[in-house]
Amino acid sequence: MLQYFRRIKHLSLHTKIFILSIGSVLIAFITSIILATNNFNLQENFLKEKLLLVTQDLSKSIQEQYKWINETIE
Repeated sequence: MLQYFRRIKHLSLHTKIFILSIGSVLIAFITSIILATNNFNLQENFLKEKLLLVTQDLSKSIQEQYKWINETIE
C-alpha cells in the first residue's frame, strides 16, 4: 500500500487532481446508487403499507355488507 502512496507522491499536481476527481466521482456514483436503492425500498414499504390499509378497509366493508345481507335475509 505504501508503494502506491510513494508513486502518487512523485506525480504531477494535475495528475493528482485528476486521480482525486475520478475518486470523488466514483464515490458520488456509489452513494447515489445506495441512496436510490434506499429510496426505492422506502417507496416499496410505503406502497405495502397503503396496500395493507386498503385491503383492511375492503375486508371491513365486505364484512359489513355480509352482516347487512344476513340481517336482511333474517
